[in-house]
This record gives sequence, C-alpha cells and structure tokens, in this order.
Amino acid sequence: MKNGVKEGTGWAYYGFGGTHELLRLKSRQIEHYRLRHLNHARKLAQKVAALNGHKRFLTAVASKRVKRVDRIIWLGLKQGRGIKGLLRQYLKAAKGLYKLKSFEEEDYLRGLVLWKLGGNRVASIAHCALGLPSITTLRNQVRIPPITLSPRQPTVGEVSKNVHLSFADMKEALKLPPQPSRKRNHHATNYIVGCCREHVHNTPIIFRSEKDVEEVFRCLADGCVHQAGEATIGALGLLSDDHNLYAARGILISGDCKQETGEQHAKVLQTTVDGVNAEKEDTNIRVVSVASDGESRRGVALTHLTFKRELSPESDIYNELSPLPFMDLHVGDDNITADKDYKHIFKRLRNLLLRERGFVVGGTRITPSILKNHLQAEKVSEDHICLILNPDDKQDVKLAYDLLKAVWSLPEVTINVNPGFVKARKALWTFGRSLYHLVIPYISIDLSLGDQLEHLSAATHSAMYLYMTDGKECLSTALYTDIVIMVKNAYFCVAKTKADDPDGLFWLILLRTDRLEELFGNLRTMVGNDANLDLLQVSWRLSSTTEIANILSKYPHWDRPPRQLQLPAVRLDGQPISTASDHLKPRCWDADLSVKKVTLQTSWAVGCRVAEGDIPGAPVEFGKMDESATTSNGAHKYTVLLPHGKPLVDPQCTIEEDKDDTETATAHSSILPTNELAEDDAEVRVEVEDPIADEGESDHGASGTHTAIEQTITVNGKPVLKSRALALWGKYKTRPASTDRLKRVQQVEQYSTRTPLDTTSVAKADT
Repeated sequence: MKNGVKEGTGWAYYGFGGTHELLRLKSRQIEHYRLRHLNHARKLAQKVAALNGHKRFLTAVASKRVKRVDRIIWLGLKQGRGIKGLLRQYLKAAKGLYKLKSFEEEDYLRGLVLWKLGGNRVASIAHCALGLPSITTLRNQVRIPPITLSPRQPTVGEVSKNVHLSFADMKEALKLPPQPSRKRNHHATNYIVGCCREHVHNTPIIFRSEKDVEEVFRCLADGCVHQAGEATIGALGLLSDDHNLYAARGILISGDCKQETGEQHAKVLQTTVDGVNAEKEDTNIRVVSVASDGESRRGVALTHLTFKRELSPESDIYNELSPLPFMDLHVGDDNITADKDYKHIFKRLRNLLLRERGFVVGGTRITPSILKNHLQAEKVSEDHICLILNPDDKQDVKLAYDLLKAVWSLPEVTINVNPGFVKARKALWTFGRSLYHLVIPYISIDLSLGDQLEHLSAATHSAMYLYMTDGKECLSTALYTDIVIMVKNAYFCVAKTKADDPDGLFWLILLRTDRLEELFGNLRTMVGNDANLDLLQVSWRLSSTTEIANILSKYPHWDRPPRQLQLPAVRLDGQPISTASDHLKPRCWDADLSVKKVTLQTSWAVGCRVAEGDIPGAPVEFGKMDESATTSNGAHKYTVLLPHGKPLVDPQCTIEEDKDDTETATAHSSILPTNELAEDDAEVRVEVEDPIADEGESDHGASGTHTAIEQTITVNGKPVLKSRALALWGKYKTRPASTDRLKRVQQVEQYSTRTPLDTTSVAKADT
C-alpha cells in the first residue's frame, strides 16, 4: 500500500485516485501520439510539395525552353531563392518576361567570336537562340580598336600609333591580305585610299571637293599613279605563351602595286621597325627578327635591313655566338635578324623532290620516278604514293610533311642488290637525314630547347655540305640561303632571350609567319572566300582578327584549323599525338624550354658531329674549311653563307631563284592577289559599310582636338556623300568583270582574250 498499486495490475485493485491518475496518463499519451502524427503528416506534406517543385523544375529544365539555365540557378541561389522561386524565374524566362543579364567571361568571348566572324546577323541570332550577350553589350567588351591605315608611304608616326593602340590594354602583361582596286573615302583622315604607295605622291588624295576626285581619276587614267591591287600587312607577334599576348597584332596597312624595288621596300620595313621602337618605353617590346615567307622582293628588302654589319664584340650576345664555327654574324640595327617561315621551307623541299629533272645527292640524280620505286620497294601503298607525289597541290603543308617523312623513313639498307638502286638508296637516306633534322624540332613535343638546336645545327651542316658538293643541282641558292637564315635566326633569338630574360623560356615554333596567316584566315571568314577586301575593310577588321585569335588561343577546342595548314604534333619516336593538339601552340610542349640550361656552342658542335656521322665525306670537308677559317685580316673566310668563300647574301644583288623552287603567288601570306568586285556590289557595300565605319570611329573615340570632317561634297549644286561620289566616278572606269563571282575574285575579265591552259566543262572562260 505504501508504494501504490503495481503497474499492470487490473482495474479492480485501483482506488478512485489511482484510476483517475491512470486515465490522465493514458489521455496524455494518446494526445502525444495524435499530435506527433499530425506533425509527421504536415512534414510529409511539405516534403511532397518540395519534391513536386523539384520534379516540376526538373521537367521544365528538360524541356530546353530556356538557354543558360545554369546562370538562372546560380543567380537565384545567390539571391537566396528556393525551388519555387527558381521555377518562377525559369517560367518567366521561358515566356520572355525575364532576361538574364549576368554573363561569364566565356559567354562574352563566345559572343565576340560569333559577332566578329559572322557579323551582326549571326550575333543577333546567337543572342536570341543561345542567350549570348547582345551586340550592344559586346561592343563594350571590344579591347583592341581599329588600326590606322597608311594612304601614302607609311610613316613612323602611323606605325607608332598602331602599336600604341594594339597594346594599350597590355601594359601590365608586358611588364599582307586581299583588297579590290576600288577607291574609298577614309572618314577619319579625309583621304582617298586605294592608290599605291609607290606613286601616290603624284596625285592629291585629300578629299575636299569634286575636283579632287576628278584629279585622282585623271592620274589613274594617265598612269602616273596606280590602283593598289594588293595590301602589305605588318604585324607584331610576341614570343610568349600567354594567350592574351600570343596573337599577332596588325601595325601596318599599306596599298601596293608591286612595282616597288627591294631597296624601296626595305625603307617601308625600316619605317615599321622604327615605329615599333618609338613605343618601346611604353610597351617594353623589342624587335628581334623580321619574318618572311620567302617572297623574292621581301627577301631583298630583308637583306638590306638585316645584313648591314657584323655583330659587334661589345654586343651582349657576342660571347654566345662568336665561338660557333661557320656561323654568319651579320645583323642589322639593334642586332635584328631575318627569319623564314619553316612551313614554306617544307613546301619548297617537297617541290624539290617533285622536280621533273630531279636533284643530285653525292653525284646521284634522284627523280620522282626513282623516288616512287624506292617507296614501292618498302611496301608503301600505291594510293599513299600517288597522294604525296601529286604535283598539282604545292601549298598543302600536310602533304609536304607526309612526303618528307616518307623520305627520311626509308631504311639505309635495302634488299635490292642492284648497284644503281643501292647507290640511289644511299643518296636518299643521306638527304632524308637532313630533312629529319630540319623538320623534327618543329613538331616533336618531347624535344628540349637544347635538342631542337642540335637538330637545327645538324640540318644546317648537312645542307652546307650538300650545297658545297652538289651545288644548285641539289639545293637552289635561294632555298639553301633561306634554310640557313632560318636556323641562324633561331640561334640569335635564343641568345637574345638569354641576355634579356635569363630565366625565361623560348618557343621555336613561334618564329614564323603562321600567326599572320591566322589573321588572314579570320579575315577570309569574315567576308567570305568568294569576295575580296579593300584597304578600309582591312583596317576595320584587322584588330577584330587579333581579338579572335586571342580568344581561340585561350579556348582551342572551339577551333578546328584547316588541315592543309597543319603540321602534326609527334612524340620523339614519331608517333602522332591526339588530333586535339594538331595545331601546335606553346601549351602543347612537354619538354624543358628554359634558355638557362642551353649552351649554344655545345648544341652547335653536337649538331655538327651528327651531320658528320650521317655523311661520310663531311668530316674531311669541314676539317679543310676549319683549317682556313679566317683570312689574313681576321675576317671569316668560310661561313654557312660563304660556303665557297663568296657571299650568298649581298644587299647589292638579288639571289637567283630557281623556278622549280619558288612557290606560286598564292603562297605569299603577307601580300595576296586581289581583284575588283562587281560594281553594283561595290556600291552597295560602300553605302552600307560607311555608316558602320562612322559608328565604329565614334565608339572608339577619336581625340576631341580633331577638326570635324565634312562627309559630303557638292556635285552639280547638290550635296552628295563622298563614298557615293567615288562610287559614281569609278563606275565606268573599270573593265567588265566576269559574271562568275569566283572568277571575279581571280581577276578574270568578262570578255577575256586569253585562252586558258586547262579548261573543263565546269569552268570555262566567259564569252
């Protein structure tokens, strides 16, 4: 009784108070479970509602009614929205009631590429269909303003201004295409552009009245001035792996009629270099070399520019280069050197292999038929042989590489016991080793900088021996000289890098004109491959091509370069790597490219020994040259450019070119042949583009101190737009162009009297 009734005892043993307490406890338990059930039910209802919201949002996203959903989610979460808030924003965006204004850098860059390459129409479609920034927004993202063209002979001030504009936004980081022969009015300078720089001084090109236009066309008719059928384009390419600095930046646009001598063209190049140097304090840019594709007139100009004197003993690179036996030490001002594009060298070597009369190595003449027999003996497929020996396509870089690789892959020993066959195989193997040493430094990503220089040294010594023993029958003077100049420039540039940035890296593949050709390719994409540009169009678009090249360098997976311009990236064993890296950039290289680990004298000597091991007679010949290396006055008697004691490069004379060695006109990257557009098309394009030019010039904000330039002149008492007046004056001053658009691009006249060499049923002369 003291402890109460034991729990679980029947009701009959409970008193009144105990029964009441038991009922109260039971009621409390029942209420507890009832309320817990209600709470669970409410929570489940909330969970179901939330789950339904997620399901609705997932279904909405799967409908693909709105682009860039990730940005809606990111912005909603940043604003603290729940799933219902995100769903409401999505539905508003699907109905067009909500437009996302937040973009990432990649969105801006993607929009810029589409806008610059495709124009306003493509940019508008991308904005509506893909949710990319609008054209107005993209205009605010343009970082490189249009560059100034040179209506007369280029001046240092014009080039200096272009350098300043091109690198205006790069100060912290720094811490030639087609054009039709029609006349245009440049609003920014009030000049009539489209006349050649060689003779433009014979006519006034200031556009103030109708008489000015009349005088220009009178001079054109008299022949004292010519229409600029081509454009010379100059660009700066920095030796850097930074994608923001990598692309070439245009600094020179000048019309040309191709009547300029090499000495006159050298003055244009010197003016360009002086313009770059004028901005050296602000940009910290030093011109170390001038690259060319091998065009003969530019070769003479580069000789005048870069073979002024021998390297001074006081130079900071003299100690690095002077110990190299047979090295040519001629330089220009500030030790500037010339360079040749290695891809053009490879194409010219392929043309040498396809030469009908063949070439001679060690007294053995190799013709295309002999080469074909040796390839067949090594079980190379007939289709592949026909492809790489096809003489019709001399500009395909990939075909050039395939043929050169096929030659150096031939084994030295053959099962054929025919003496003539064995002798030819030995000659092919010797020549193939020279080709291997010349090509592999530019495509093998496993080679260090020292290894690359060793291969180039071996290629130079091999070429020097072949030229000394077999002469022009093996390598033409122009081809041999360009190979030597290319290798010499590589050694000089490494020496300059060691002096300027001892802890820096050096990328051999950047010594080329490839970056300028990328700009030309982008220009072609902008205007189409069936139409040509004029000077004003080039000046408006060239800066855009630089911006595109920068973007595609940062996002290379967006781009797929033309196959004909590619060299495959290979491992040291010759195995190609993935196609994603076909377009070789500095980021592709795996080996050590630091200059502080390279000794130029060692690399040069190792390459010489490799060449002596490949060619049996080379040690004796090099020994004779070394014994009489200098003359009595201390001058070098033999160098790579004095293999016979006579200079192959002389500013006072022109190197004789072999007609089988030179490439066709389409190979010249910096000056491309052009033609006239149909006159109606030209007028329409002028009227549409001139307002665009006005808007572009106002966007980039010319200096407020400039005097306002009138956009009209008075003709017969009526105001007429200057662009319209020029179009009317030029309408009947040209010959009828072909009615076929592609033939107009090739400068084919409508009533041509020339008989085509090879006509087909598809493409015949217009009659």
